[in-house]
Amino acid sequence: MNLENMVKDIWYGEIPKDTIQTLKFQLQNATTEEECFCILNELLKLGDFSVKELLVQLMNSTQDEVILNLCTRLFCSIATHDDLLDTNKLKFLSNASEDGVHTFVASAGDTLSYNVIPYLLAVLEEWEDTFVEKAIRNTLTLMLGVSDDYYKLSVEEFGEIYSESIKNNDITKYYYHNDLSFPGNLVKELIPKVMISLREKTAFDVITIPSILSIWSGLKCPVQYGMGIDDQKYRELMSYIDVLTKREWKVGEKYFYGHLVV
Repeated sequence: MNLENMVKDIWYGEIPKDTIQTLKFQLQNATTEEECFCILNELLKLGDFSVKELLVQLMNSTQDEVILNLCTRLFCSIATHDDLLDTNKLKFLSNASEDGVHTFVASAGDTLSYNVIPYLLAVLEEWEDTFVEKAIRNTLTLMLGVSDDYYKLSVEEFGEIYSESIKNNDITKYYYHNDLSFPGNLVKELIPKVMISLREKTAFDVITIPSILSIWSGLKCPVQYGMGIDDQKYRELMSYIDVLTKREWKVGEKYFYGHLVV
């Protein structure tokens, strides 16, 4: 997949047909950051999380904004709770551009981990009164289940809500919007939205759920933001959901292309 296209896409491309052995040989001979990222992406989609550290190294060393954008998104999709406790893995945030910080903030929810919240609080304090402030507050609101007017909350108030969240939840589990992660819950939220678009002939307006289902399963969701929904698309979605429900999913766990993230 072209990297510029991947930046705009809802997932990281199809599952590769190459073997892990073949891809690791290619990785040894990679000469550019683009080659390196593409091969790491393919290996991770096959469930080889042993290359995660190489992704982190690339993320923290690249000067290419496109590569950084993609590394950040991919890292958030495969990061464990322990990965996020190691601040060295997100060193790039200390001197990132506004675009780089925005990409991290927009991807932080994909970690499904409360351990990402301290990073968001830190960047909120540092980037107040910039165009990324609203994005930071929005991500914090969704991850913490805040119902108040998020724009009025101070960093300290967000911090207090975070402290309560980790007291009241099992922080060894993964959470989507303050609920234990589980594809079935996302599907229940998705179907009514699709039916409204179908009935009212309006563009589908859900951004996150099709992306997360695609990344968790390794099967691209047939509906996505901005798409017109017709009877054919609705049938495709029902078939897609049928495939997902036949898989075994553990509540509160995190998946990447069908593999349990470890």
